[in-house]
Amino acid sequence: MTSVQLETELTLFLQSAAKLMSAELAQILFEHVKECRRCADLLGEHPSHSEALLESLKPPPEWLPAEREVVENDQREIVTFAGAVLKRLTRHAGAEDRRALNEPLPEELASEFWTVARLENPLLHIALACSATKLFVRSWLATSPVRPAQMLLTPLGFEQDGEPLSSGALVEQIQQYAMLPFKLADRTWVATREVAIQGRLGLPGIPSIRRDDGSFILALTPKGLEARI
Repeated sequence: MTSVQLETELTLFLQSAAKLMSAELAQILFEHVKECRRCADLLGEHPSHSEALLESLKPPPEWLPAEREVVENDQREIVTFAGAVLKRLTRHAGAEDRRALNEPLPEELASEFWTVARLENPLLHIALACSATKLFVRSWLATSPVRPAQMLLTPLGFEQDGEPLSSGALVEQIQQYAMLPFKLADRTWVATREVAIQGRLGLPGIPSIRRDDGSFILALTPKGLEARI
């Protein structure tokens, strides 16, 4: 994971009730916190979460089948969705875009989708971009002061209370996560919206309900969709 991904994961962890996580993720976050003073200070403000993180470092004897199935289904959904985004994106891709999509990635990113397969470029770049989008939406909903937190996905982007939300921060996150040039990251976000809306799929890993106009209501949990906007 990149430092941005790790900070997002830590933020989501601290915003929820303190609970155990996988030993693998706990070890990754623990190593990051040791190197990042800001994250260490932030974790220090949450004693119960610190304890949960340390307790999670004790690895279980093996993955429980149900736990592995959840992770595998989540990763498979992202990879399948990414394949559709890549197909749409490459219809008009130029030589520069193709070069960027085939740039090698660090080993830790190459094994990101470990339950599915070892992905190769350019699919890996786009799968990482889809993961970045999922994390961005979850982080935004988790920190929203409005409850229940919801946002609307339209062909033009995100909305809340009828007002468009800037997607600049999301495009930057896609750029950093997937290691793509900014303009290509922006076009990837456009292709992601098109697949989500035109394919009637919504975004992978995000609970949603499709409205009559084709847009999607997004929420952090299925329960959060009960009060529809």
